[in-house]
Amino acid sequence: VLPDKRWDGQLIGTAGHARAALSAVRTLGDGAHEGALFERLSSHALDQVLEAENGLDGDLLRTWLTVVAAATERLVVELLERGDQVRVLCRHPDPALEALGVDVVQGDVADKAAVLLATCGVERVFHVAAKVGFWGRHADFHRTNVTGTRHVIDACLDNGVQRLIYTSSPSVTMNNVDIHNGDESLPYSAHYHSPYSATKAEAERRVLAANGSNGLITT
Repeated sequence: VLPDKRWDGQLIGTAGHARAALSAVRTLGDGAHEGALFERLSSHALDQVLEAENGLDGDLLRTWLTVVAAATERLVVELLERGDQVRVLCRHPDPALEALGVDVVQGDVADKAAVLLATCGVERVFHVAAKVGFWGRHADFHRTNVTGTRHVIDACLDNGVQRLIYTSSPSVTMNNVDIHNGDESLPYSAHYHSPYSATKAEAERRVLAANGSNGLITT
């Protein structure tokens, strides 16, 4: 279930991050996940975990941003240029992002464990992942757009993330008319003609409903 990723280096670069990763795994209530995490730690990171377990480290450092997405390079570059440290959760290896100095975590947004681990120790999460298209099985759209978003929200709450920025779609307010100068006050559509629009609307509602929970601000 864990992403195919070495959980050392920058991801667990401090005892605080080590503790956060361990805490996230234990939140799942599955000892197998904990064992898998320890197997992936370098000896240095393992020492940090043990120190964290004995209360020897300081407060958890929240200096990271996580981008949950597929095609993210433009957003990532802008975040890096303003001085942010960036971690990206994506389904496949991305050498281009790694070349930029980004911490790339391989995993799927529909995998709760992967999302939980990818959002450890971060201040903000940009959720821009989605299954896009006009045709296809509703279940496939629901898996990524709704279940995936629920995992992101839950992970933010469990990890104490301060802010979740969600990318929605104008299709959630389409009522068979063109939209001019639209804003957030537009009502949701009464009927949706594609599973993409329907599932994006459901996901947006979930994100907005989570605003204020456990100190999380959603946008």
